[in-house]
Amino acid sequence: MTMFDSGILDGQIKEHWRSADQLTMLLQLAGELAESDVKDSLWQLAEPMLEPRHDEDSGEFTLGLGLNEIHPRGQLNARIMAGWVCERGSWSRIFNEPNLSKFDEPSVFGVDFPNVALSVARWDGTKMHLCVQPKNNRLEGKMTEFKIVNLDRTKKWSLVSSDGQSIGLAAVGEELSVKIQANNLPHWIETV
Repeated sequence: MTMFDSGILDGQIKEHWRSADQLTMLLQLAGELAESDVKDSLWQLAEPMLEPRHDEDSGEFTLGLGLNEIHPRGQLNARIMAGWVCERGSWSRIFNEPNLSKFDEPSVFGVDFPNVALSVARWDGTKMHLCVQPKNNRLEGKMTEFKIVNLDRTKKWSLVSSDGQSIGLAAVGEELSVKIQANNLPHWIETV
């Protein structure tokens, strides 16, 4: 029996994981090692201890972890979020099966962070999928601009929105300039 077996999560174990450092380690490792049902159980168990906070003005989502500190612990938050997004084996695959082709594939740069963030920026081999999320409601729908490199310059590219509207994009040297609304709706860049 391991600490990731759901049957072991009794009151004594719950008490043991109340330390912010230990809780962080548990949740990070659960993302890498636990089956999805056990991971879900651990997150439900941990939720009251996490103290999620969302600062509407800055757009930041952090975890307080019962530390009663003005500024959340960045390293602990980052490790816990890695556990949240990882599926079993994800973390080890980064090191053992690295995707080195991504350095030659289309990439986004020059994002107006922290005013906007990319909730999706994924190249599927033919299209660049994008969702641009504003940091708060005041920036919802505002236009923002960034660049994409490593697209085939012999082709014409367009930005397509989820409602099917298409806008031609202009290349500036090696880069493609993209102007887009920060509305977190799906868009993609494809050849014309």
